[in-house]
Order: sequence, then C-alpha cells, then structure tokens
Amino acid sequence: MRTRQFAIDVVRGCAQTKADDEVRVTTVVWINGPFGVGKTSAAADLARRLPSSMTFNPEVIGSALALLTLGRARDFQDIALWRTVCSLALRGLARLGFRFVIVPMTVLNVDYLAEILKPLRDEQSNPRLFVLDVTEATLRCRIACDRSNVKAAEWRYANIGQYLDSRSTLAEAGELIDTNNLSAQAVAGRITACLA
Repeated sequence: MRTRQFAIDVVRGCAQTKADDEVRVTTVVWINGPFGVGKTSAAADLARRLPSSMTFNPEVIGSALALLTLGRARDFQDIALWRTVCSLALRGLARLGFRFVIVPMTVLNVDYLAEILKPLRDEQSNPRLFVLDVTEATLRCRIACDRSNVKAAEWRYANIGQYLDSRSTLAEAGELIDTNNLSAQAVAGRITACLA
C-alpha cells in the first residue's frame, strides 16, 4: 500500500506546475561511471550521510520498458520513452520535498544524460553529475571480486570499452572522482564535501 501511495505522489508531483512548487530546491545527485565501479555502494552511504534524501533507481523503469518492447532494444537506455519517464520521475520526486534525490546509474551517452537532466535545469533545479572514474585494471578487479551480483559481471565486462571510449566526454559533463584507491564510504565523503 505504501508503494502504491508513493507512486501516486510521484505522478502528482510530475503534474504540478512551477506555481505549485515550494521554495525548497531539490538537488538531483547523479552518480555515473562504468558498470561495476561502486555507484550503488557509494549511493547507499551517501543517503545515510545526507538528511532528507532518497535514492532513485531508473533501471526499474528501464526493465519495465524492456518487457513492454519485447527486447527490441539492446539497451533500454536507447528507448526514448525511458529517458522521458526518468526525467518526469526526477521532476516529480524533486517536488515531494526531498533535499537530495540520489541516482546511481551508468549512462555513457552524454546526449541521453543531457536529455534527462535538461528539464531539471530548465526548472531551476540543481542537478549535480559525479563521474566515478577508475582504471581498467582496477575496474576488472572490482567486477571479479563482486560476489553480490555475479550475473551482472558479463554485462559489466562487455561495457568496459564503451566506458573507456566515453570517459573524456563524461569528465567534461560532470565532476570526476578518481576512485582507484577509495572505498565506497570515501567516495560518498567526497561527494558530500562537494555538495556542502
């Protein structure tokens, strides 16, 4: 029942106009980087550090759309509707009164990322994009050592090259954090300091 009410509140939030908004500004904290770098772990620690925050996983929307489109897209991020719904959901969540909405999600196509975040910027919201960077060797080691999600390892390995190809473009779009020698807690600490 609580989940249903939460979904209804998000939809209502998406339908509000700027005139209905409170003065409080929500900061969307998008944590980007290669698959397997530690975004989810850093986001969990960050949520514990930041008062009035919540974590949003756009992958849930993507998984639902992938089912609806019967797998016609290799990656649900290529489905334009996913990007639109993510943007709407973030705008709705921003209107629910959270100070921070944390989004741990790999999006390597900067045009897709801009498409999602532009409406937030247009509404005077303050999205912050952090890119967790890592060397290929360290990333491979993290993927191999992650026993919590063994099924994801194949996908993560397969997308290392795409991250390496998009690394410089992502660094220009967001705030780069070198995570090679940092724990998830240390990464969350760096992001917290940047948000202060």
